Amino acid sequence: MRASETGGFTLLEVMVAVAILGLGLTAILSAQAGAFASAAHTRHLSMAVGLARCRMTEVEEHLLIDGFQELDENGSGPCCGDDDTPGMRCDWRVEKPQLPEPKFGDLDLNAGLDLSTPSGDLASGLGPLSTFASAGQGQNPFPESASPTDIASTLAGGEGGFDISGITGFLMSQVYPQVKTIFDASARRITVTVIWNEGNKEQTLEVSQWVTSAAPAGLALAAAADAASKAMETDTSTSTDSGRSTGGNPPPSDRGR
Repeated sequence: MRASETGGFTLLEVMVAVAILGLGLTAILSAQAGAFASAAHTRHLSMAVGLARCRMTEVEEHLLIDGFQELDENGSGPCCGDDDTPGMRCDWRVEKPQLPEPKFGDLDLNAGLDLSTPSGDLASGLGPLSTFASAGQGQNPFPESASPTDIASTLAGGEGGFDISGITGFLMSQVYPQVKTIFDASARRITVTVIWNEGNKEQTLEVSQWVTSAAPAGLALAAAADAASKAMETDTSTSTDSGRSTGGNPPPSDRGR
């Protein structure tokens, strides 16, 4: 009788199976470690958002009580009052806006001011509005037969539309310095940065916002109005004194009577 043969796996097959099992376990463990890291990062990020909001509120309260300072302010420490959250700290700064200075030095002081000629720089800058320049010289800028539609078309610049680049530059040169002063006095930028570590890597969360206060701008406008009012009172009192000194001496004809 022949002995029955017993089936089994060869050494090569066992090695391949072990390699496949190792690769599968490695992928599973890597995914699990990534899930843990993502959960920790999400938890830290949620805490950082709350701490940044708390610090932002405290900085706003500080500005509300102490007002805006002329210089930038910087700080570092616990994010929320005395709540020292382990592994987290905050840096914050309050910055004064820096608007560009108007470049009046680039203006051409020798530019033509002849509004009656199309070649005048100011007239060309005003665009269709330069049509009214001749009205100041006693000339009718529109023909007698012009209809309202023709006048509107002329003011609109015809088919090319209204070129407002020139008049915009003129207005900005007059308005921009005042707007810059008010904005510098009444606006501040608050930036809060929350810092923490995840392993050997540093993580940060930065939030910024602009805050405004009408008090500094109102004080500036009130001071300007007060100065103008005092100047007007001085002029009025001077005029009154002059009138009194003149009225105290009657003309020679009245003296004879």
